Amino acid sequence: MTEYLFKSADGKNKNVIIKIDIPDKRLGIDTVISLGLLINEAVTNSLKYGFVEKYNGQIDIKLKKESDGKNTF
Repeated sequence: MTEYLFKSADGKNKNVIIKIDIPDKRLGIDTVISLGLLINEAVTNSLKYGFVEKYNGQIDIKLKKESDGKNTF
């Protein structure tokens, strides 16, 4: 999905690296859809607004389980 977002960007973000750290766990379909929407929005906004004057950088996305058992993004 993120590769498609990079390709659909206007080409000025060719030197942007994306690092995704999401554990290989089974998640419910509702959770996966929500995560997909969040990642899509985060990457799209980062490419559109985060690199206005810079043509390189890095986007980090990490999902982890907190000590209370909740997932954080």
